[in-house]
Amino acid sequence: MLSGAVLWSPCDELFRNGENFDSGISQAGKAINDFKNFTGFYPITIDFSRYANAGATGIQELSFGLGEVIEVIDKLSKRAISPAQVFDNIVFHTAVGDSHFAEIAKVKALRKLIVELAGNYGVQIGMDSIRIITSTSSWSKSLLDKDTNLIRQTYEAMAGILGGGNSVWVKPTEGKSASVLEKRIARNISSILKEESYLDKVMDPAAGSYFLENLQNKIEKEVILSLQELEENGGWMKSFEDRTLHAEIRKSREVAQKKMLSDSSIKVGVNKYLAKDKLKNQLQFEPMVEKDFELLPSRATYLVEQNTLTNA
Repeated sequence: MLSGAVLWSPCDELFRNGENFDSGISQAGKAINDFKNFTGFYPITIDFSRYANAGATGIQELSFGLGEVIEVIDKLSKRAISPAQVFDNIVFHTAVGDSHFAEIAKVKALRKLIVELAGNYGVQIGMDSIRIITSTSSWSKSLLDKDTNLIRQTYEAMAGILGGGNSVWVKPTEGKSASVLEKRIARNISSILKEESYLDKVMDPAAGSYFLENLQNKIEKEVILSLQELEENGGWMKSFEDRTLHAEIRKSREVAQKKMLSDSSIKVGVNKYLAKDKLKNQLQFEPMVEKDFELLPSRATYLVEQNTLTNA
């Protein structure tokens, strides 16, 4: 009767210390064999959200995430673990940001792209057999306005549901340092969406929307082209080792953060309708120090916070 998933993949150690991928693959193979009798339990979670929370675009998140899946499948096949076994034992974790309709289409596109990827390995899986965890994004939040963050958490959770996520994870904006009240609010958001918005009553509330379907098709085409380019250049592992993966995401992150700093991109509570000074002075800003192999969670508002909070 065991059900659930382990939020871990063999690639996690690469981003944590730059090595131990082979031992991670061995662990993954052992976990697949150990839990093969528990059809409702998934010992591996491919973490697409690491890219989104580090500042990647939606296309980059899906491209590098699927590249990671390909790398894991290829490495496990050398240890006598078939692609079918891999797809039966993994879930996919994506972060949902504040671009509401694009994020709905992104989650829908991810499900379809996984089916197509499995088909390329000769594995036939149904759309409903894929497990997707959607979590609220740290990239879209800000230290400058806690109240607006609550609104962002709500419509991000809603986008994850409308996109077809199997599980919704509303993360407290303050993370481990969140107060008891903030953690309770984060937990209650999904309950409100269920009990008051009835989002659990309809199988696919976004079905039939021409706008979303058209946007989904565009995302799928761009991701396929990006993934093909990634594979032609040596694959996910090579892009990790030569740090081109990191360079692309850091470039996207820097562009977004500079737009926020220059006010060419508007975010309420950050560079428009600012919080009061007394609120700012209570917030703690921690500079981000990132090693070359890491992709640490960041925020689009990081540079604005740096200017505002360090000079407060």
